[in-house]
Amino acid sequence: MASCSWSSGLTNAPTLTLNIYQNSNSNTGTYSLVMKRPGRVTSNDQKEFSVTINGTKVKSGTTLIGGSGDLHITSGSWSVAKNPNGQTTFSFSFYCELGLTWGGHQTGNASGNGSTTIYYPKATYTVSYNANGGSNAPSSQTKTYGVTLKLSSTVPTRTGYTFQGWSTANDNTVEYRPGNNYTTNSNVTLYAVWKLNIYNVTFDCAGGNISGNPTQIRQINHGSKIGTLPVPVRNNYTFLGWYSNDTKIDENYTVTQNITFIAKWKMNTVVYYKNNGIYELHIPFFKVNNSWFIVIMYVKVDNKWERSII
Repeated sequence: MASCSWSSGLTNAPTLTLNIYQNSNSNTGTYSLVMKRPGRVTSNDQKEFSVTINGTKVKSGTTLIGGSGDLHITSGSWSVAKNPNGQTTFSFSFYCELGLTWGGHQTGNASGNGSTTIYYPKATYTVSYNANGGSNAPSSQTKTYGVTLKLSSTVPTRTGYTFQGWSTANDNTVEYRPGNNYTTNSNVTLYAVWKLNIYNVTFDCAGGNISGNPTQIRQINHGSKIGTLPVPVRNNYTFLGWYSNDTKIDENYTVTQNITFIAKWKMNTVVYYKNNGIYELHIPFFKVNNSWFIVIMYVKVDNKWERSII
């Protein structure tokens, strides 16, 4: 409670007191203006009074103030505008026309003023996280007015994307990163900013070449189809396709990671023999019981044995 008073300074003289009550957990304050009259006060006129709090007149009117004993002139309540920093200082004052006579004494108008500060919990704000298409967003945090908050170090996840940071406007502009300090005194939602992954797709010619190169590397966005496949060449071999382990792929293969495809080949039926720096075509024969036979070999292609003349 806080108060302000007026007194004439004379013995047994009446006094006026404005009492202020404020609960720190409430947005409402109460007041009462009381006159203590130790002896009989003579006044038969209606007297004007007013009560002002923080520059605003909250009550005014007229009252009879003659007589003896405590006189409750007025009382009421007012709305306290709390500051987010956890404390509010406000001033208060009263004015009253007296014109009192007592014990041969007479007095005129009376007034008084004072101020007080109330304390209460500081304002708090909520920092929320939106994974923005991903998952594993951090839990919300509470920011206290004037106190720096360290943002969560939890990183959300999203298949095919790399997390970049947090944006307040959801416009892909990174404003905060995990563990950064947050100092703004306001509620906020932080949106995850993502970057689409780009993968290296390597074609290993396995003895052949593509335009003279033993490998070819493409960069393809996550989730995109591989598209038209390159066709390698290799002397005396037929290209059978591109394989990942034992699985043959086509242009509709969807890329979701860095990957290497291996070329698979089938040896042709003719053989070239280098004689004095010149390649000559030879067809090998095998003599059995004075008869010549072409050499036959079986090659496993796509898990099936196929006949091949070498």
